[in-house]
Amino acid sequence: MGQLYTWGKLTKEQEVAFGELLWSKLNEDTQLPDLEQYYFFVFMKWPHPEEIDPLKRIKKSFISEKVSSKWKEDIRGRNFTEISYWEQLAVWNRYYVDEWSAKEKKWFLELFIGCCSDMVKYWKESKYDFQFTFSKWHMKMMIRAIASFGRNGWKGTNPVQSKKLCTLLKEFYDEGIYSWEVEAMFLADEKVPAFMNEMLELMYETESDMVFSATMAVEKCLETIMDQQLKENTLLELFNLIKARKEPGLEYFLMIIHNIFYRTNSRFPSKIMKGVSQVLRLVEKYTRINFQTSTQEEFKENIKVRKQCATLAFLIYRFENTFYEANIAPK
Repeated sequence: MGQLYTWGKLTKEQEVAFGELLWSKLNEDTQLPDLEQYYFFVFMKWPHPEEIDPLKRIKKSFISEKVSSKWKEDIRGRNFTEISYWEQLAVWNRYYVDEWSAKEKKWFLELFIGCCSDMVKYWKESKYDFQFTFSKWHMKMMIRAIASFGRNGWKGTNPVQSKKLCTLLKEFYDEGIYSWEVEAMFLADEKVPAFMNEMLELMYETESDMVFSATMAVEKCLETIMDQQLKENTLLELFNLIKARKEPGLEYFLMIIHNIFYRTNSRFPSKIMKGVSQVLRLVEKYTRINFQTSTQEEFKENIKVRKQCATLAFLIYRFENTFYEANIAPK
């Protein structure tokens, strides 16, 4: 029904009926439609009764002390709902991060600090508990939720509080839970170039979680970077990683290249355009499937990489049409 509404296939009467039905059965804690398998942001896109303000309810569902204290159990690995509080928040921020006020973001920062402080004690006591694996997963999701506010979102944050959060998160490095993307959120602009160089070096590591965190840290820094030379240097390093067939991380590296081009409103020099074309050809070549020898897992991974590669290729095609005459890359 939601898809039919999105496509504009419902009559006005059907839209009203859909909205009434959707909001007829509510979750006791969130006061949102009792549909745990859906992300909250969809309720902003679907119809609702006139007396209901979806934005106000969704924000309250995140910030309510009752709800947040319940969801803190996620961190201890005790909640097995389909979508966790932290995942809901990270996805919500993709679309509506600008809806948070400074006061609300301060509340979230205190929540993150409280959870980390609590978990430092819990992990020391329950490292080999049955729920420890689930707890690690939820910690990673909380890190993504923190990073989902972006560097602009955390601008003006109390430096004492942000430093406290980063210090607490470093306690989990020994367990393979890295949070460089959070550190990137609170860096002063003048420290970003050196930090990015450090993260690019970490991308050559072999531990998947380490590479992912370093890659996301670079991605978050690039959201606010305007320095063209820094972008070009980053692209060249990413090209080297891809040409070396560096794994883990290939899919992530292609994603960053895509996002750099997506956010850029000016031409790149020929070495960059030639480099990205070479990378696309190489990735296509070494992700070809040998149906006789490839495993199912290799098949799936190659499909994911090729999908990211195809997305990048289409963007480059549009980029060249926009910035280079006669659809010809620069010489």
